[in-house]
Amino acid sequence: MDVNFKFMNLAKHSLLEGEKVIQFIIQPEIQESLLTFLGKTYYRTISPTHMCILTDRELIMIREDVVRLKEDRYGGIWIYIPLNKIMYLSVSEQADELLVLTVQLPEDIRFELLFQTSAGKELNQLLGRFKEATTK
Repeated sequence: MDVNFKFMNLAKHSLLEGEKVIQFIIQPEIQESLLTFLGKTYYRTISPTHMCILTDRELIMIREDVVRLKEDRYGGIWIYIPLNKIMYLSVSEQADELLVLTVQLPEDIRFELLFQTSAGKELNQLLGRFKEATTK
């Protein structure tokens, strides 16, 4: 719950005045277990907590800044992409039961975010709403 509260506050401060939010998706940190030793399981982070916000003007991607030496994560990385710069959005399956959201920009610039398969319906809605917002 703290992560959602944190990301909702980050999202609120990321919006331009008068900007309309069409959809957002929050993906908690994705981890895989490495090994269990003496009853303690050790994990590896595959993807930090991140969020996509589709507005009527832009796609905003926010993710935690993963600092390997600290337990607490206070920083964030923001990427703002105007809708008219996005060539396409797509969702594909990855071999380890994850989904990849790809944001393709001109000059072969690409951003990819990992999501759990449970976010599939929301991701497909995001694709449809992006298409609606960019074909007006």
